[in-house]
Amino acid sequence: MYLAFIRLSCFPEHDSHQLSPAEQRAIERDVMDGIARASRYHTMISGPAYQWKKPAPRR
Repeated sequence: MYLAFIRLSCFPEHDSHQLSPAEQRAIERDVMDGIARASRYHTMISGPAYQWKKPAPRR
């Protein structure tokens, strides 16, 4: 699904020079890490430990 965004063949140039394969891999890894991080965050926030409960009344 996200691979269409990652394919760097759409972006072969950067500041008028070609990206090296190492730079392409680094960008792809950064994008994939961001996607994984967002997924982990969503899982954590939607888990039972972070569900909000109304505080009990003090009286």
